[in-house]
Amino acid sequence: IFTVLFGKKTWVGFSEYKDSSLPKIKKGIISPAIKLEDHENNIQIKRQLDLLYAKDYHVADDLKLLMKFLPHLGHKTENVA
Repeated sequence: IFTVLFGKKTWVGFSEYKDSSLPKIKKGIISPAIKLEDHENNIQIKRQLDLLYAKDYHVADDLKLLMKFLPHLGHKTENVA
């Protein structure tokens, strides 16, 4: 919470696989690809999800992700970061 409040991170951001065509935003606590593991096939899917997230951004989507994963934030749970 404090990293977001102090402007170091944002609640929702892109996955860790950066694409130069994406806008530059702060690192997110969660991403639209939060449930995908880091298998090689999923890396391309994460990139596609990042592109779709950037292209069709809606604040409501961020709120939905936050509400879904809020109970898991701060816990060391597999696939939740």
